[in-house]
Amino acid sequence: MNRKANSLLLRYIRAGVVVFFFLSLVLSGAKALGAEENKGPSPIEEYTLPTPLSYPIDLAVDASGLVWYAAQKADKIGVFDDNDKKFREFSLPKDSSPSDIAIDAEGVVWFTLPTSSSIGSLTPKTGKFSIRKVPSKNAEPYMIAVSKDGTVWFTERNANRIGMFNGKTFREFEVTTPNSQPTGIAVDSKGVVWFSEAVGNNIGSIDLAKKIIREYKIPTIYAHPSDIIVDAKDRVWFVEMNGNRVCMFDPASSVFNEAIIPTQASVPVRIAVSPDGIVWFTENRANKIGRFDPVAAVFTEYAVPTYSSLPVGIGVARSGKVWFTESARDANKLSSVSVPAAKSGVRP
Repeated sequence: MNRKANSLLLRYIRAGVVVFFFLSLVLSGAKALGAEENKGPSPIEEYTLPTPLSYPIDLAVDASGLVWYAAQKADKIGVFDDNDKKFREFSLPKDSSPSDIAIDAEGVVWFTLPTSSSIGSLTPKTGKFSIRKVPSKNAEPYMIAVSKDGTVWFTERNANRIGMFNGKTFREFEVTTPNSQPTGIAVDSKGVVWFSEAVGNNIGSIDLAKKIIREYKIPTIYAHPSDIIVDAKDRVWFVEMNGNRVCMFDPASSVFNEAIIPTQASVPVRIAVSPDGIVWFTENRANKIGRFDPVAAVFTEYAVPTYSSLPVGIGVARSGKVWFTESARDANKLSSVSVPAAKSGVRP
């Protein structure tokens, strides 16, 4: 998120929404919807970033387990090695304000630069950056994802478009709903691109093979969907900032299933899915990390030790360790959640 986007986010957060808890969850294999609060020793470990007041926003974990993050106010892309607990940071031009981050199959780090309507890439082996302007002016590229074939996809909030970069050229796709503010983006195993519309209150898809763009209306009105992700079964998951829900959309049946987060007005911002199918998300205003088991239909919430840390970005390493950013000025941390095996959600 750039500074303008941050201001917009805060307006939505402060406005607040009354959520009526009447909706029950209907998920395949789910028997009951429950909630648990972690009451034992905190499973969260926190690491202070080397640059003060850097405002870490998003993160991504590469194949080797290195955690990459975008330090927005520091104008840096950083990396943390969990083995030796050391940070390394790469400086971008002043006022770059990197926002979202993703990693391709070659280990190249991609990120959005909303203030300059650009996307950038960092090659870790050389430490060299490449920054490219998107075709639309003032597009405000926001979140980013990379498909298996290396195609880079990103949302353009101001331009109301979905952008694509194939390594040489750009292509843009107009979102059907006007002024929808496309936000989150993800790519499934078939190459279908999924995105959320924060104001349009839809999720959408782009199927290049079939040359089809679709939109699906979210059941909860004014849900304000944010981040979106696809699990190993190509089911689409996203969080609703105003709706205070975690939602799953099954493309095979075109059915939405929503689960209400136990903490009211938690403002879920980002989402990730672990290799064993557990859904993780950040609760920005509740100062918690949420865990949802779709099979047992149970939430577990973990309080972040640092007060009012404003967690935002979240990702899961192949090991199952969950990483998240603490974006508050006085927090300025990269943190992890290590859940005991009994709580891991791993099944035969």
